[in-house]
Amino acid sequence: MGVHIWVSRLIKKDEEEDWNGNMRPFYVTGPQDWFDPIRHSGDRDFVLKNDFTYLDSDLEVEERSLARPVDFDLSRAWVKEHVSKGNQGRLLNALDLMEIDESLSFSWSF
Repeated sequence: MGVHIWVSRLIKKDEEEDWNGNMRPFYVTGPQDWFDPIRHSGDRDFVLKNDFTYLDSDLEVEERSLARPVDFDLSRAWVKEHVSKGNQGRLLNALDLMEIDESLSFSWSF
């Protein structure tokens, strides 16, 4: 099973009421067209084998969709070691930009 990875820019965080009347975060995000979200070899393992922090990580798993690497250097090293040369550039570029711009984050779908 593969995974699609996206890079999004957080534009605004809002709150909305869920089915139980609880207030939950709602994120307005903008896609980043420079990042290719097509499934690539190594993407699934990148998501599974690296540590990420989630916006609002205290919420239940299905609510955690925007993630940033815990350690950018470790993630870069992992990409260089485990992802084929031709597929490394997009992940390394995303990691470099994400490290400087805190409004950028990953999301993925299996």
